[in-house]
Amino acid sequence: MAETNTIIALSSGSLPSGVAVLRASGSQCELIYKSFLINSLKPRVLTYSVIRSSFDGSIIDKCLVVFFRRGASFTGEDCLEFQLHGSAAIVRRMISEILEIDGVRLAEAGEFTRRAFENGQLDLSSVEGLNDLLRADTESQRVQAVSRAFGGFDGLVRGWRDQLIDILVRVEAELDFSDEGDVGNLNISNLILKIKEFKEMIQISLDNFDYGRIINDGIRVGIGGLPNVGKSSIINQISKSETSIVTSTPGTTRDIVEVRVDIGGQLVIFSDSAGIRKSSDEIEMAGVKRAHAMFERSDVVLWVSAPDVVGSDIVPQMRVPVLHVSNKADIGICSNADLNVSAQDGDLSSVTDAIISQFCAGDADRSSLIFSRERDRIALNDANSILSSVLDFLNSSTDLRDLELIAEDLRRVSFALERLLGKVDSEILFDELFSGFCIGK
Repeated sequence: MAETNTIIALSSGSLPSGVAVLRASGSQCELIYKSFLINSLKPRVLTYSVIRSSFDGSIIDKCLVVFFRRGASFTGEDCLEFQLHGSAAIVRRMISEILEIDGVRLAEAGEFTRRAFENGQLDLSSVEGLNDLLRADTESQRVQAVSRAFGGFDGLVRGWRDQLIDILVRVEAELDFSDEGDVGNLNISNLILKIKEFKEMIQISLDNFDYGRIINDGIRVGIGGLPNVGKSSIINQISKSETSIVTSTPGTTRDIVEVRVDIGGQLVIFSDSAGIRKSSDEIEMAGVKRAHAMFERSDVVLWVSAPDVVGSDIVPQMRVPVLHVSNKADIGICSNADLNVSAQDGDLSSVTDAIISQFCAGDADRSSLIFSRERDRIALNDANSILSSVLDFLNSSTDLRDLELIAEDLRRVSFALERLLGKVDSEILFDELFSGFCIGK
């Protein structure tokens, strides 16, 4: 573990607040607390202490302080936390005095977590899970992030790797010791069965990948339709807020209006768009163009029609699934709609239920829903593709001299699993990942 500057940051929320947590990590932590005239701290024990200025001995605050020794802290370095009263003046004074100590500087975004990773306290999947946990808006996101951050992801993948190693050991034993009496001949049929079972576990996670991604990123619902069918009224009723402007004037919505809604613990992101029509208004047509681009990025399009808007029930062909909702059921219905509702009446539970039932996992294997990132999908696809090739080869050849090729392919699968754990090819992810954390985390 290389020596680095000691870093400090406010790790709690904006000020003023009930409590302000000031965090430090690095070799100067012991010197920091002694500079405030605290003689000693017992590691990992909260201590109530008077904090005095190193300049004139005046009292800055009275607070709880805790010190963690190197190797027994979040970052793996000496760590120190002051649980101060949440005053901006107190925090500024503390930081100002601490920065006077040689070798101490302000932390960068995510630097505490990055040090934890570099010092072996966290692996890459745990860092990603922690990042997801900090951003979690819904219960499903929290559950998924906790599993990824605190060992569920790591345990699952390591279990896979252990099974793969068991298969690989059998193959390599046959290669190395087949001429010795204490090692029996490899049963090819049994080998094929074990690889098939292993591949099925990978395939289940691939099949459920989109469910995991949707938990993490949310279901993106684009709302489209002709002007005046009530798109804005629908999004306002679902979000229970005046998100979009509602008037009888066509072309009111010019830009994409986005609202995030927690529906039964699942994040759903609704995007209201300009009414789809031809117009001489350049600004309105720019809004229509943006609407079409938004539809392409959506998981589903909610196409809204109304019985009093001629031609609104003609649903365009789209790349993504379309749920046709006829609005204004209080005055009539469009016969070809999937659902008939009235935003005026306010009950749109049939719409939200249809969205959730289409995109939530139902009876899917819950352990597989922790795979949600694109790098997960790539690694799983690589492993699955290699295993398919191995099975094809074994089913077409019984020549044990070809086991060298099988062993090499199984090592490539192991490499793909290592990538899932962030053991290889992870450097390019670091800057983007850690910059997503707040200062002080």
